[in-house]
Amino acid sequence: MVVLQRSSPGIGDAVMMQPLIERLSQDNHGDFGLVTKFPDLFKGMYPLHDTPPEFAEVIDVGDPCPCSRYENETKKIGKGRVQLFLEHCGYGYNGQTPELKLTPEELSLSEEIKKEHGVQIGLSTTSATYRNKLDGWRDYPYPEALAKELSSLGRVVWMHTEPLMTKYAEDFKGTLRDLMVRIKSLDLMVAVDTAAVHIAGSLGTTVYGLFGPTDPELRIKSYPSSFWLPKYQKCGRAYCWYDPCKWRFCLQSLKPKTIQKKVKVLLNG
Repeated sequence: MVVLQRSSPGIGDAVMMQPLIERLSQDNHGDFGLVTKFPDLFKGMYPLHDTPPEFAEVIDVGDPCPCSRYENETKKIGKGRVQLFLEHCGYGYNGQTPELKLTPEELSLSEEIKKEHGVQIGLSTTSATYRNKLDGWRDYPYPEALAKELSSLGRVVWMHTEPLMTKYAEDFKGTLRDLMVRIKSLDLMVAVDTAAVHIAGSLGTTVYGLFGPTDPELRIKSYPSSFWLPKYQKCGRAYCWYDPCKWRFCLQSLKPKTIQKKVKVLLNG
């Protein structure tokens, strides 16, 4: 048996590994297992293990992470993480797209939620734990103002581990599978470079990304039905990746009213 292991954190990374997971499963004719910190993402898709079974051939892509190493050492970043994970294990990249699956029961529940609530817009404006210093430079600086603007277009659902504390959005609570079901029920997911973007894209939900420090061409281009803000005021250093500036001009220039107008166009088809 071949077992793929990655115990390091990052739901988005786990999603972006799916094409690699699928290729390893196919090449080993199902004699394959997966050890991951987020097994609920792949429930029903692959055999899951808490630890690698005895005598299994273990492929570990967690320490050191090939993506972090590449992005930290490369001056001009030109590869996305789906490609980097595949190449790390010797596979070619041909535009493979991450894909997550819901059960028939979950799909039915998603449709029921859609009918019950009408137009729904998911919102996730923080990239990790709220105000996290490591990833917080990717956060959108006006979350409540944006929730207020988007609430004029439909039901806004705040999807993050920290509450938004606003009357303009429903504060989602639930398991990772619950989150996947709810994201599938959305008309649109508005989010920064975070897990919600990757879950939405891999489930086929339209994504409207709020990007600046990282490049959406590399982060979300491979997902179906994805859009992102085409223009914003660049400071001359974007995309700065892991050398963020103090002021984040690129994200501050994305005004809530401007985003609302773009989202309205998308919702109207």
